[in-house]
Amino acid sequence: MDKNEISEEVSTTPIIRDIERLFVRGFRSIKWLIVQTFVGLWNFLRFCLRHALILLVVGIIGGAVGYFSTEFIPRQYASSLILKLNVNSKPQLENDIIYFNSLISKKETETLANLFQISTSEAASLSGFEMFSHSTYVEKLMGLNEVYNNLDTGLVRLMDVEKLANSDDPTFSTLFKITIYSSDEAVFSKLEKPLMAYLEKSEELKLLLESSQKALTFQREVYLKEMQTIDTLTKYMNQAMLANAQSGASKTDETYIMLGAENKTSRPVNAIDLQDKYIFYAQKIAKIDVSIQEHQTVYFVNSHLNPYGEKIGYGGLMRALIGAISLFLVTSLIIYLVKIRKKLG
Repeated sequence: MDKNEISEEVSTTPIIRDIERLFVRGFRSIKWLIVQTFVGLWNFLRFCLRHALILLVVGIIGGAVGYFSTEFIPRQYASSLILKLNVNSKPQLENDIIYFNSLISKKETETLANLFQISTSEAASLSGFEMFSHSTYVEKLMGLNEVYNNLDTGLVRLMDVEKLANSDDPTFSTLFKITIYSSDEAVFSKLEKPLMAYLEKSEELKLLLESSQKALTFQREVYLKEMQTIDTLTKYMNQAMLANAQSGASKTDETYIMLGAENKTSRPVNAIDLQDKYIFYAQKIAKIDVSIQEHQTVYFVNSHLNPYGEKIGYGGLMRALIGAISLFLVTSLIIYLVKIRKKLG
């Protein structure tokens, strides 16, 4: 046999043996762990059987405490609405949310009851308000694009578009989610109308809304005039095409209209260009009509409050189970430690 082959076999044999030892040790460790687990469970079961009466009583007490804990720690419910800001009202909205939470923390139930037109007991059930940015990825990109158009190219290079678009920064958001928490699930059906009335009470915001409505109406009128102008141009172009046909002009000749007051700025426009412009302005007007409808109020409600809210946390049955198991385990540990102490003593 070649010496090289012998030396290679001798060098690889110890490695194979090491791998075999590791495999055997690993298997033995897993086997030992499984055996010890079953032994531990068997010992724990025997321990529970020896003290079955005490542990049973303790488990029942823990379950009862957990079940009736809803009386002094009521289960919470949450309901949310999504608002679109039609004007720059985000600072005021934040202040209003802070004001609501201040009333709740100070237990000003009468003030809350008058504000939301509910009873004092229903006002006492309110536990908090939260405000979250609810902007979509596309909305953030549009906001970033608007900022980029007004920034120097040097500053633009320093900005991380992907990071800003994926962050929760509400700077570029016009959609916000308002979440209300309460221990009374029926109170949410009464909150939305008085809540919106309070949020929109600011006279300054109403003036901003009025200006926004005027701007949208003016823009719509401008687009309508442009469409009327295109209608007139189309009429003249049709007359010119008819005249060319009657005069025997070549079929390959195309009729154009020159737009622009001076020859330097004038440009030829054919019928297809006019039609494209007409469709473009029609689409713009359709979007403005939607915006005008949304701008009837300072906040447009994209999603209304759920009248019965969403359950948060555990109910009576789950609390009873958790209470029984927790007290059962704690008592078992105490008994075990007491026995060990007696043995050592």
